[in-house]
Amino acid sequence: MLSRAMNYLKRKRSDKGVTTTGEPSQAIVPYIPQSEKEDSTVKKEGLFARAFRKIKRRILRVYQPKVPAICLCKTPANGTRTQARYEITPQHVEKESINHLLPRYYILNQFVDMRESRNFEFKTGGGAYPIHILPEHIRKYGSAFLNCDGGVLIAGILDNGLVKGIFCDRRMQDRIRSTVEREMSEFYPPVHKNLYSVYFIPIFDRRLGQYLVNIQVVEIVFKGGEPLALYECGRHMVYLKREGSVDGPLSPLRIKDIVLRKYRSVR
Repeated sequence: MLSRAMNYLKRKRSDKGVTTTGEPSQAIVPYIPQSEKEDSTVKKEGLFARAFRKIKRRILRVYQPKVPAICLCKTPANGTRTQARYEITPQHVEKESINHLLPRYYILNQFVDMRESRNFEFKTGGGAYPIHILPEHIRKYGSAFLNCDGGVLIAGILDNGLVKGIFCDRRMQDRIRSTVEREMSEFYPPVHKNLYSVYFIPIFDRRLGQYLVNIQVVEIVFKGGEPLALYECGRHMVYLKREGSVDGPLSPLRIKDIVLRKYRSVR
């Protein structure tokens, strides 16, 4: 009797996994939200594993590869789909100014750090230099610096870089400024006032332990002009600045070659 009861219970257990049609029954799995799954996964993970997973997410989010923009379009020529890559034009950046290379004051009878080059021109400037010679130098070196990358005409320093200075009281300063503005106003094409500036730099005498009175160094700073412009002075002369020298006045044929070269370089 006991054996019959045991066999009956075994048959009942085997019949629970099979439906009436003979196909195995599909168990109903309760729905678990994704957030709960993640929470359960986090709970199962240890502290080290959770920290590693967070660091990995942050690295992948910050250091994603940069993919260039690709656009599928149809060209009117053949009507087929082609890949066109769009490149963003870099922002225009002005040329670095050379003002940071100039000292705030000079030391009498000391050599300066810079030397005469493509961007620096030294003049002794003694005697009546500001009255008779400076206008010619403004025409010559102004045209040369504007047609190149800019530069500085420095009066009061010898060719070897020794600082001497020139007499320059308030009245002389006004005269130098007016001379520069008058000569630059005659240039063609017209030169905007933000392309040139005049500075009067004091000179310190170490022997006396003080700055000299009415003895200064004059700096006339020129920026590079427009890329397609070729500047000529009021006397219709064109100059170019070379390494330690000035090329000019240029002949008409040379000017033509330079103009053509400028236009080809920007096309």
